[in-house]
Amino acid sequence: VGIAEVLRQAMIDHGHLDPHQVSLWVFDECHNAVRHHPFAHMLRKLHTVPEDKRGRILGLTASFDMRGDQANLVRKRKELESLMQATIQSPPDQEPPTKNYERVSYEPPPEALEDWVEAKIIEVLDQVPADLAELISDRKKVISSGKSVWRNLGVTPFLYYVRECIVLHMERFLRNIVMSR
Repeated sequence: VGIAEVLRQAMIDHGHLDPHQVSLWVFDECHNAVRHHPFAHMLRKLHTVPEDKRGRILGLTASFDMRGDQANLVRKRKELESLMQATIQSPPDQEPPTKNYERVSYEPPPEALEDWVEAKIIEVLDQVPADLAELISDRKKVISSGKSVWRNLGVTPFLYYVRECIVLHMERFLRNIVMSR
């Protein structure tokens, strides 16, 4: 895997990349492999290797260049097929599948429950022994963040915040204290 020009230099200019030792050449964005592009130089070099000693060549592209007039398109296709020693294949034209989308609306939880949310966060924080109060450096920020998650994202993300952010943070902190002793 590498940048086209770097691979071209390694193969052609410096001889560090021996075409005999590669069993599969994959050219991504192979539509660029024309004229003076590094891919084109590499493919010309590969043609000097006997076919039975040359790796297989796979060219991939999602967008055969459709710019320009028809004559240039035909010329480019012929040049690519010649350099790649291949025939360009593409899937048949077909209608894109229709998708049915379901609209889901989100109603934020009632503001009246924010006091309950704050109480739940404080309940979790209060489970921390007083001598480990440094576990939570800023209680106000933890409470504010929790309320924001509740208000903007709902119940499930809030529970995730409590379980994975607050509790997991405390567990990691405690584990580090135990491991350091």
